[in-house]
Amino acid sequence: MVDHTNDDFSQFLSRGPALLDSKSADCREGVERLPQSSGGDPSRNRPKFAPSTDLRQNPRMKYPTRRFKTLAVALKEIEPFVRDGQHLETGKPFKQLEGMRSREVLANLMVCLAYNFATGEKLSFCSDPTGGDGIIYDESCQDTWQTEHVMVASYGSHELDESEKAILEKIFQKHTKGGAEYARGKTLIVFLNSKGQKWHPNRVARQLPDPLHFDTVWDVGLQNVEDGEYVYAVTNLDLKQGGDAPIFHVRVKADFESWEVTRFQ
Repeated sequence: MVDHTNDDFSQFLSRGPALLDSKSADCREGVERLPQSSGGDPSRNRPKFAPSTDLRQNPRMKYPTRRFKTLAVALKEIEPFVRDGQHLETGKPFKQLEGMRSREVLANLMVCLAYNFATGEKLSFCSDPTGGDGIIYDESCQDTWQTEHVMVASYGSHELDESEKAILEKIFQKHTKGGAEYARGKTLIVFLNSKGQKWHPNRVARQLPDPLHFDTVWDVGLQNVEDGEYVYAVTNLDLKQGGDAPIFHVRVKADFESWEVTRFQ
């Protein structure tokens, strides 16, 4: 097993402030925009993020962060960790990304790709120096979203009921960890580290805690590997906007230099 914990990402990273209040955000400097096809249909129910986060500190305080120069660079750099599937589950945090783990980088990236496709917007992600699992931000610098991650580890059973039970258990664990104060303003991302797990997003969404302390919940899981291309299902567990949880398939090309996104539901 190769330990990539100390891999040098410095040439691919850029520094910039992360502001957890949209009113005074200014993080455009140094951000390279990534050309993105606009295949989304804005008239359909849009996926949801938590509203701009207030850290209950100085609302105009900026925090230095690290981020990949583009989403394309992030995808290429995460390639060895995706191919080494065990690292996604047990790999140590990256010091250069202020504690983000490989699975958190991958999940943040997949959510950004899906959301950008659906809305035509330009979301990216960076490290969170305040202890979170990454910050998703709008490149126009109008909004930021702190993320909290949890993993459903790989296991032998792919039965429908068992998969849904495992997902809900992890969501409830995070929901009760610190109560409403802990989860307030955060986006919860569940990483499913088991290929092709069978589950019904609408059914899971109906069983979420009520009230839900997190502002919204996303799920990211490997659907299949086809001819060297990795296909991820990215789901927003929100039924409020159209009756069905938005589901996207992100197909990562075999060279990890490009991707395609399609709307599944």
